[in-house]
Amino acid sequence: MDYNFESVPVQYLHADRNLFVSPEYLLQLDEVDNPDVTPGRHWYVDCLVIRPRDNWVFLAEFTFSQSVQGLRKRLSSWAEHWKYIPPAVARDSSLPSVPVVRPWAFVPEANVEKMVQVAGSVGFDGRGTLPALKITPLEMTLPWRYRYWRRDGEGEKPKSIPENMR
Repeated sequence: MDYNFESVPVQYLHADRNLFVSPEYLLQLDEVDNPDVTPGRHWYVDCLVIRPRDNWVFLAEFTFSQSVQGLRKRLSSWAEHWKYIPPAVARDSSLPSVPVVRPWAFVPEANVEKMVQVAGSVGFDGRGTLPALKITPLEMTLPWRYRYWRRDGEGEKPKSIPENMR
């Protein structure tokens, strides 16, 4: 996460009163006291976002980079371990049932098309067993683009984002 701008997408998420947001969430597949003893089986997610009304959880990642390589690496690792991720989220977040989990990428609008390609290349396009990656341009999170006291849903997204990734 970029510590110069990180609060902007977090505030955007907080503005939707139907979401519960947990920044810097430790996602660990193994229930151990020290996650560093299991390298490659834990990640610090920029935000865990829970939408209780339909038992959905989003693993939100923010990147301000002109490259999407960091997100490609993260999504590839998640894809490899995906069957373990929803139960781990339920366990560590004390959820009553295993939720539907979906990754959510916040990227500069100039990188949206690259992110759609990355999602397809690692399997997060919704065509197989993995869910479709949700994509939001970072520009949509700017506070003057939504009502910060009550944001319901999201605004119009670029046409370059497929319907199932909105």
